[in-house]
Amino acid sequence: MVGRGQEKFEVSETSGGNAANFDLLIDRANGEMSKRVLGGSGLTDEKTFVGSTDVQFRLAKDRFMSDKLLVKNVINQQLFPRLIMLSPVYSILKGHYFEWDEIESQSSKEVADIIAVIAPYFELDPEELTQKLGLTILGQKAATGTPPDDEAAKKKV
Repeated sequence: MVGRGQEKFEVSETSGGNAANFDLLIDRANGEMSKRVLGGSGLTDEKTFVGSTDVQFRLAKDRFMSDKLLVKNVINQQLFPRLIMLSPVYSILKGHYFEWDEIESQSSKEVADIIAVIAPYFELDPEELTQKLGLTILGQKAATGTPPDDEAAKKKV
């Protein structure tokens, strides 16, 4: 309870109280929150069926995508224009837009292919490579590759 000034709140003991009433109130509040806030009860309730959980998962995913679209539109249509009008510092945002990165994680093979292309020309962090590839890197060999001289080869890399 929230009071102002010198207000006092007292909870007196009753001899005929039933604790089950509070449990029912808590169950009701949990159920309403899972439906109205989370958009469905199948993802949070203890007893759910597989079919209903799948439906609830798809609904939650649709809701998530809808929220992402809303945030993207607010950033692009309201935030960026307001920042640009606010100060010349944000003028670099003109002509740019916000987009979610929908790219899935790269597999170890894809990361290894990228490393094979750039390793002869750039110094890479062994700890990060160990983490991404799952291989322990003991040390770095002497560089044998040389950067390409012509512009076409540089653009290709």
